[in-house]
Amino acid sequence: MTNETSLTFYVPAAAAEAGKRLLRIVETLVPGEKINIHRTIQGFTGRFRRPPEEPVIAVIFVSCREELGEIIAIRDLLREIPLVLILPDNDKDTVAKAHSLRPRFLTYTDSDVREVSGVLSRMIEKLGKESRYGKGR
Repeated sequence: MTNETSLTFYVPAAAAEAGKRLLRIVETLVPGEKINIHRTIQGFTGRFRRPPEEPVIAVIFVSCREELGEIIAIRDLLREIPLVLILPDNDKDTVAKAHSLRPRFLTYTDSDVREVSGVLSRMIEKLGKESRYGKGR
């Protein structure tokens, strides 16, 4: 779509197989060199400790509720980052906690990951326009 947007993809080792399917879809939208893959919360967190040089979208594949808690603990670092969250279940408590991250899109591990493709495509397009013309125009 655009070479201006990068994608930070968090998928823990516990979700590696499902993450591969999602990554294949993501790679149709973003060139491989623009995708940063992290398998640990520490690596993922490190990516956002300094402001990104280009527009970035984060896709977060949450494997369990404890992991969601770890991600919520760093929500201040993610405040300005458009997020796609993939949750382990659709439990009311899990979903409520996930909404505190203010994701642009939320889905579940047992959902069809292809729907993420359409959402990411629109997000990438929007970020590209904002970076070219200035945010808020």
